[in-house]
Amino acid sequence: MLDALPKHYILYLDSLCQLVSERKFKEVELEVLSLIEELLSHANKEDDSLMRDIVIAQIIYSDFNDYYLNWTTSRGKNAEKENTHLVSDEHSNYLIAHSTEVADMDDLLYELNNYLTDLSVKKQKEEVKYHLKCYKRYINA
Repeated sequence: MLDALPKHYILYLDSLCQLVSERKFKEVELEVLSLIEELLSHANKEDDSLMRDIVIAQIIYSDFNDYYLNWTTSRGKNAEKENTHLVSDEHSNYLIAHSTEVADMDDLLYELNNYLTDLSVKKQKEEVKYHLKCYKRYINA
């Protein structure tokens, strides 16, 4: 799956992992929101870039914990020790669990994944934009 990603997306995921390991969750949120805006700006046609967008959106939403644990292990750190500060009753996804608004971040990433996997649903893009706008209001309040 990672083979399909361009180098800048791998670097992006690695930078998210670095921020998470430093417990800079607010910065992680801002980076994710920025990525969502970028994906929305060019996700309007089906081509190779759409597949890459789907992959990175799915990693962030569904596979972030595994990616993070692999990232920590690749840096010689103890993955179990590293993830103890991330485990939360709020959400199983480390990134989402430490968001300002857990349920809203979950909704936003869920809607983004739905939109990217079926661009034919025009209303879906508006749904993602709506959730993004609402979320930005939460973190800027």
